[in-house]
Amino acid sequence: MHLCYIDEAGNGQTLDPARPDAPPVLVVGGFTVPRSQVKDLTWGFLEVKKHYRPQLRRAEQLSDVIQHEIKGSDVRKNLRAGNHQWLRAAMELLASVLDILERHDAKVLARVWVKEEGLAFDESGVYPASVGSLTETFQAQLAHEHSRGMMVLDSRTKVKNAPNVHCVTTRKYRAGGDSLRGVIESPVFGHSDTHTLLQLADLLVSSLLFPSPAIRT
Repeated sequence: MHLCYIDEAGNGQTLDPARPDAPPVLVVGGFTVPRSQVKDLTWGFLEVKKHYRPQLRRAEQLSDVIQHEIKGSDVRKNLRAGNHQWLRAAMELLASVLDILERHDAKVLARVWVKEEGLAFDESGVYPASVGSLTETFQAQLAHEHSRGMMVLDSRTKVKNAPNVHCVTTRKYRAGGDSLRGVIESPVFGHSDTHTLLQLADLLVSSLLFPSPAIRT
């Protein structure tokens, strides 16, 4: 069995030169990991957090370490505008993230949407389309590895969550047959302060996948 963790970076704000804070891309992505590697990957990520946030080594409870988030958007800021020390720390953190993902046989998957200047961007349609496409990619991996799996999406709001599930549910239960039979259930939603690997997905998407196409735009 495999688990798939999905987060996003960017939003539906129209790209406008007068609004320099508008992100030029929207990225929906994350990683898959074998169920047998989930626990070790989680512990590996907690060790990464304690290494780069030394105060966590003194935490009295494990929940304190789990709930503390290293936000990908903050790491991205340090990469873009931080001093030399911050830049080096951010680069080392990302190298550690890639190392633990590779070590635990994780596979990265993403959908990247590059905005056109001045054109309205329909986030309400793009996000469900991305989830549907990523589910197809996950299904292809599951079929290749003769496995089954489930997707965990970072929770947003109920209004935003529901369409992202319907696009998968209708495909699984339509009269013509289940084209996503390896995915055992429609995507479920989690909160990053309780699902540690969603935090890892945030770091991957916000710090690594988002900047690459944004730089080229």
